[in-house]
Amino acid sequence: MVGVGASRACGSVAIATTIATRVLYLAQPMVLPPLLFAWLERGTWWQSMRAAGPGGLAMLFAFRVGVIAAQSAIATPMCVALFDPVQEMPLVWVEPQVAEQVLAFRRKQYEGAVGIRGSSDPKLEAPVYFYRGL
Repeated sequence: MVGVGASRACGSVAIATTIATRVLYLAQPMVLPPLLFAWLERGTWWQSMRAAGPGGLAMLFAFRVGVIAAQSAIATPMCVALFDPVQEMPLVWVEPQVAEQVLAFRRKQYEGAVGIRGSSDPKLEAPVYFYRGL
């Protein structure tokens, strides 16, 4: 990918998707394990482990840490994969000066082709691509 210009519209989309990704992958381990533990605490297995003394409590603590770690290990890659790192945006949504830079770059690229058919050329009106980061 070649950097042609800097667009505020692309930047705002990139920031919004990055914030959504980070909120989702941090919220999952804070929501799902407590719901699981609340459901498990009603069972007889959980009560018997609590009554077993310090060894049973240590096992419950290790189980809780393991569930939270497993949830984090699953949630982080899953939420990062929700949005592609390289995103596209229609050229008409980009600022006019950046769109002109993109069109000038594309015209220069296609100069050696058979001929430019004007601005109605689908290759010139193709979407712009940008990297949103992680």
